Amino acid sequence: MKNVTSFLKTFAVIIATTAISPFSEPVLAQSPVTVTLNPKELAKGISTPPEFIGLSFEIEKVLPDGNGKYYFSPENKPLIAMFKTLGIKNLRVGGNTADRPTIKVPAKADLDSLFAFAKAADLKIIYTLRMREGDPKVAADLAKYIMEHYKSDLTCFAIGNEPNVFAKEYPTYRDLWKKYMEAIVVPENAPEARFCGPSSTPGKAAWAKDFANDFGASGRIAIIAQHDYPGGSAKKVTDVSAARDQMLSPEWVKGYEKFYGQFVPAAKLNNLPYRLEEANSFFHGGAKDVSDTFTSALWVLDYAYWWASHGANGINFHTGDKVASGDQNTSCSYAAFLTVPNGYSAHPIA
Repeated sequence: MKNVTSFLKTFAVIIATTAISPFSEPVLAQSPVTVTLNPKELAKGISTPPEFIGLSFEIEKVLPDGNGKYYFSPENKPLIAMFKTLGIKNLRVGGNTADRPTIKVPAKADLDSLFAFAKAADLKIIYTLRMREGDPKVAADLAKYIMEHYKSDLTCFAIGNEPNVFAKEYPTYRDLWKKYMEAIVVPENAPEARFCGPSSTPGKAAWAKDFANDFGASGRIAIIAQHDYPGGSAKKVTDVSAARDQMLSPEWVKGYEKFYGQFVPAAKLNNLPYRLEEANSFFHGGAKDVSDTFTSALWVLDYAYWWASHGANGINFHTGDKVASGDQNTSCSYAAFLTVPNGYSAHPIA
């Protein structure tokens, strides 16, 4: 999306994919769509960082499965091909499983496989260190290992995922975050480490504003990271037809504008880039028959274009065969792609 031409190419790919997809016939028959392009908007042109389009996965996927096999592995050729086909240049690993006490913290061997995958897929990593019931020394040890071995493949460290869920009040989080950061950046650990945060839930975007103001001048912050699910909870969707209409409505765009105003001005005031480090249509895994339809293909194009035109550093669309919903995992309706016996099957937002 660096310019008008690439934007139109992206749009053409989506329309073509819709036309040839095996899922397209029933969807198109039920959901005729009229698309209008605004030439004045397109003529502005947009310059975006190479890492603009990213994906976000649960950190649980960094761990080996029951057979000792890694998902993120240089041997997973179909997954590498999918990332390259979609143009993914940034992979964020985090989600609720990053702070779930029942999930193991990835070990160094797990990190080796993750970063070998990143090298093979030609992308950079946003890595989430555990904060909830965590240990600053353990976080510092992992940060040291990553910086010593994979510094050039790292965008930044996040400390904690949606910390407002467990820290409750911003000052509590701020003081805890500072404790972790200071343990990491001492000379014997990872003095050059840079961070992103606060990675709060959409309803706590004010934390991102406060985080930018509190730590913007520290020289330690690479990106102000915020989570966004403009549709809110998938569990509250009772009318799927109305929800699909809402995804493409002016009301959602007004929501982007309001959300932007809650934290982006503070990031800019502190000369910091900002990124939607975890985002998708509805949280709790997306809304069935909404997030998994071709309405979402049009929504994701419009959403990415809106944020690109408003200076975002990028967006990591949360995905996976399953994603965390609170302290449980749930099937994923908003997935970019899902695992199938012979590899991976692309879904509408892909």
